[in-house]
Amino acid sequence: DFVIISNDGLALTGLTDLRRIEAFEKEVRRLDGVTGAFGLTDLLAQLHRAETGLATLALPDSQAGLSGLFDLIDAAGDDSDVRRVMTPDAIRTRMTVRLHSMGTREAADLLARIDSLTSEILGPELALTPTGAFHQVTVDSNRLVAGQVRSFGLALGLVLLVIGLTLRSARLLIAAILPNVIPILWTMGIMGWLGIDLSTATTMVASVVLGIAVDDAIHYLARFRREYNGDLEDAVLRTTRITGRVLVITTTVLTLGFWVAALSSFKPTVYFALLSGLTMITALVCTVTLLPACLRVLHAEVEVSQ
Repeated sequence: DFVIISNDGLALTGLTDLRRIEAFEKEVRRLDGVTGAFGLTDLLAQLHRAETGLATLALPDSQAGLSGLFDLIDAAGDDSDVRRVMTPDAIRTRMTVRLHSMGTREAADLLARIDSLTSEILGPELALTPTGAFHQVTVDSNRLVAGQVRSFGLALGLVLLVIGLTLRSARLLIAAILPNVIPILWTMGIMGWLGIDLSTATTMVASVVLGIAVDDAIHYLARFRREYNGDLEDAVLRTTRITGRVLVITTTVLTLGFWVAALSSFKPTVYFALLSGLTMITALVCTVTLLPACLRVLHAEVEVSQ
């Protein structure tokens, strides 16, 4: 739903303003995802056809004819259904836009295109304000997703900083970056490939699994520090054999626990469960394969604090 109001505070009864609104509605109907639109001009066009017997829907050609239609509306009284599209003082009018089923991200893009049409067609004389439950859901959902993405970025930076301070080694910190980031990027890529929307539930995957991926990396690197005595290959093999076995067991238990929620009938919960389990498995694979590879690459410069 949209509310159109005259910026000068005058009633929207002039032929010029209504033709501008009519042109705006026609352009909105042409947008992808829009199945129809109805507003004051459609009501006036139907009244005009009923009064004149015309075969097509159109606004009157003169201001006098338009004023006669508004007289009919006034005679209907304030309790009529006409007030659903226009306030009694005619300063505000409502336009309802029907849409295909779409996500809030797609709806936000559509709102942006409609806003662009507002400046092009309605001009500075008329103001358009989106309203209604669906608009509020769209705004709140997109704001929540954006906030979660920012929070995840901040959390990732702080977690990596803590890893560096805990292990007291910049080289080990560098080695831990890829195994912690790639599982998240991999899952987001899978979501895009499968067409899964970035929603409130799916953005929580990154935040939840980040802690598990970091926990795997910290366990591995802490064990590596204890095993390292100058022989990198021996330290990597011993760490992978001892810590890797534990990580496989804990990841299996956690993944199966999360996948139980895939039996839910609520689709966001299903996505959250499946994607969380997938990311945990990817984090395990990265920890026992990519992390040792990063340690080998950095071997010449790794400084393990004793």
